[in-house]
This record gives sequence, structure tokens and C-alpha cells, in this order.
Amino acid sequence: MPAAIDSVLYGPSIEFRSDQWLKSSLLFWDSIYRIVPTTCTPNDSRAVRLAQDSGLIHHVKLEQRDLSAAYAEFLRFLKRVPFNPAGLDSSRRDRVHKEKVDARLYPILEALAIRVDPDGWLSLPEGLARGYMFYLAKAVSGRRNLATATDSADEWAIMPYFKERANFDEILYRPEAQAFYSFMMFTDVLPSRSESVDMEDVIRFACTRKDEKARLRNVLREFSDSVVACESPSHAAHLLAEYERQIRQAKKDFTQSMGFFDAEQGYALLSVGLPLALSVFGAFGAQDPYSLLNISGSVFIGAVAAYWKYDRAREKNRKESYASYLVEIDRRLGSESRVNAATHILDEFIND
Repeated sequence: MPAAIDSVLYGPSIEFRSDQWLKSSLLFWDSIYRIVPTTCTPNDSRAVRLAQDSGLIHHVKLEQRDLSAAYAEFLRFLKRVPFNPAGLDSSRRDRVHKEKVDARLYPILEALAIRVDPDGWLSLPEGLARGYMFYLAKAVSGRRNLATATDSADEWAIMPYFKERANFDEILYRPEAQAFYSFMMFTDVLPSRSESVDMEDVIRFACTRKDEKARLRNVLREFSDSVVACESPSHAAHLLAEYERQIRQAKKDFTQSMGFFDAEQGYALLSVGLPLALSVFGAFGAQDPYSLLNISGSVFIGAVAAYWKYDRAREKNRKESYASYLVEIDRRLGSESRVNAATHILDEFIND
């Protein structure tokens, strides 16, 4: 089983887009890292500055090995992609800073750039920028034992295309497929509406309640790891029964340890992306893997896209962590709409 991960790398932006997202995330993880070019000064809020001064937010210092690994992975992806997804030729633009690009790759991206500004930002087609930044984040997080986390549902829905090395065809909806890139969602782990909670209280909790945080993170990770590795319907049902009590107890200890927590404030949605076999969905009673399935109290699963080659997905995930988290403060838990939205976003990226 992979080593326990206690911290995350935030993306895709440099600046945190919500103090509420930051507070909820610091209640769960020990530290949050972000990639900030040395020539950039983020326009941070007071809450962000307090957390950073307390040692809970860190800037990643990029190393040449990070850039080299991102360069190699990105070129490998471009060579192996079976067809050019529509998103790579998008008319929308995004930016990548020159400090985040390996010197060997920079001339290639510069030639594709719409504009290069005096501060070193390359304006690229959005899909191309997303792809490269994914592989940079993958290199950074992999070399530092970090998971990745985002607050962007769109970003999170598109990242599987790069994460799974384009292991999907044009038809994402195939309920009869062997396996699916899926999400597991926890609906009552992280508090959401934290406007009234001072960052000082969050910092105090984050620094003094590491044991409760670690127990909750670990039981959720162990359950996810076990389900990913399982292809037996009977054993999948056994795993759910085995972990149900552990998850419930860990959540109870976690929320009770927060003196400022009030369940009436509501919860954020915590989702993790993972590969699941069709047999697992069958064990949980799913008629259609793409429907939003409640498997245990506040735990849901749903398929986003059918794999093209399941064996390739299994081999990749034996070697690499799949931990990619989405934390949504503005919770939108719907029945079919939630699963369909992620599939639609990815389908639009691939097929336009």
C-alpha cells in the first residue's frame, strides 16, 4: 500500500480562489503546497497570509528534475495520444510561466504560443496549457509524496484524460465496459460555510489535531485503495461492510474534535478520482455505473468514462498513486446531473 499522504499540491491557479476552500482543506490536510514562480507575488488574502506564516502553506521550489520529468511525460503523452482531442486545439487561452518549463520544451511551446508577455507568461491554447501543467504537477507531487487537490470541477473532470494517458475513446458512455474512471464522493467530512470561523481557529485545529485528521484521511484512503484493487463482487461487498464502521467512527472523532464546528453550517463535497471495475459497481447494486450510487450513508460512487484498455489502466495504477481530490464548497449534489456533468465536460474536451 502506498505511503500515507498528509499534504496536497493545489492547482490549477497560483492564488487560492476562496478562503472557505482553504479553511476546509486545512482542516483535512496538514499542509497545502502551490507552485509559485519566484518572480511572482500572489495577491493573497489575510487568511492565506496567516496560514502561510503558520507553516501550513508552502511554495514549491521547482527543481530541474521536476521540469525534466514533466517534459518527458508531456512529450510521451503527445506521441501516444491516439487522436488529437478537441480541447488541445481550443480557442480559449491559458498561461504558463517560463520558470515552469524545461529549457528543451520552451522553444516548442513558445512556437505554439499566441503571445509571450514581458513577464515570461506564455499564452497557450487552454488544453495544451492544462496538459503540461498536469504533468508538472504530477512530477512535483510524485517526488514529494503529495496528493493533488483542486477547487475547479471543470479542471478535475478534464484531468483524467491526461492522468490516464488518453486511455479513452470517443465514446465515454459504455455501461458494459470492463472498468471506468470514476469518483468516490464523501458528503459529510469537511465543513463548507466557514465564513464565521476565524483562520486562527482553523490554524489551531490544524496544528493540534493531527491525529484525528490522520485517522480520517487514512481510513478513507485505505477504503479507496482496497476498492480499486478489487475485482470480486463478493469481496467488494465485504470491504464495504468492513470499512463502514471505521469511516463512521473516524468522521465522528474528527468533527467532535472541532469546537467551532456546527453541522448546520453544511458540508463541502470531497471527491477522489479512481479506477473501478464493472464488477465493483455490480457488487454495490448499480444498474448503470454512470448513475450516482449511494453505497454507504454519505459515500457515493459514479463512473465518468469507460476505459479503452482496462489492463493498461490497472498496470499504470499499480505503479502510480491515483489520489486526485476535488473539494467543492458550493455543494451541488444532484442525482444524475452530477455524474452527467463530469462526463459531459470530459466529452466536450475530447470531442467538442
